Amino acid sequence: MKSYLNGYTLGNQILMMKGKKKGMSFLVVEGRTDSFGYYWLINREKCFPIAAHSKINVIDTIRFLEVKNADGVLGIIDSDFWNLENVALNSNNLAKTDTHDIETIVLSTPALEKLLLFYGDIDKIPSIENVTNKLLEAGKPLGYLRWVSSKRNMNLNFKGLDFNCFVDDETLNVNLENMISAVINNTQKCKLKLDDLKKIVEFGLKNSTHSPWQVCCGHDLVEVLCISLSKLFGSFGTPAKNNTVSKWLLLAYESAYFEKTGLYSSILDWEARNTPYIILSDQYKNQLSKKLVSQIS
Repeated sequence: MKSYLNGYTLGNQILMMKGKKKGMSFLVVEGRTDSFGYYWLINREKCFPIAAHSKINVIDTIRFLEVKNADGVLGIIDSDFWNLENVALNSNNLAKTDTHDIETIVLSTPALEKLLLFYGDIDKIPSIENVTNKLLEAGKPLGYLRWVSSKRNMNLNFKGLDFNCFVDDETLNVNLENMISAVINNTQKCKLKLDDLKKIVEFGLKNSTHSPWQVCCGHDLVEVLCISLSKLFGSFGTPAKNNTVSKWLLLAYESAYFEKTGLYSSILDWEARNTPYIILSDQYKNQLSKKLVSQIS
């Protein structure tokens, strides 16, 4: 069913729902994880969330609806590598994450520390900064490979990788050759050579001044976190499941953390420009909301 979704089908679906849900706003996000991440923050009586199942679907849906002069629809997308490449949104009805994606937003807050307090082994955790640095260092090699693949249209397949094949569960050190081999083997009819890709990643790691929160993919960091809970920072024995850890992180994420993001400010700004449409629940709005409204009015 997902294969039939695109900006045209989703846009028309929203147009039909707008006829039945009078006065409601619509929030279009990339996937189910994003939907769960934002669901508890939105005003569910005034806003209806829709998972588009891809970044391009969100963008195309917003473009389609803008051509149709449909109001009250906001799309949120993961920045991915756009913040590093200074890619503009070119739409007042789109907002993007401050860091790579929603998972990196959550992991960069005290939500990670809360998770570790409940599910980690305190005796094995020297500091939350140490944990964060370990996760980011483990995520950077794959992050750079993803970025290179995206920029050079290599079409490498990163879905379903077994991180246990290249991440050491006792140190979280990454075996670069094993990692690249796993990606090559995961990519159908891949003609790229391991040594060539290794040199590219090594160059990026050695010469980069980029923020790791922009380079690292949140999904990769969660996978590494799952492995870390087995030995290095926990006592699970075997890696925790990605879906489980993702839910733990979202449950630990508080509105106070979200209020400090540029994404939060962008949503409030959109609401102020699109009265009477509402996205966020009133209980998760702080004084910044009143300030933005007064500035625009």
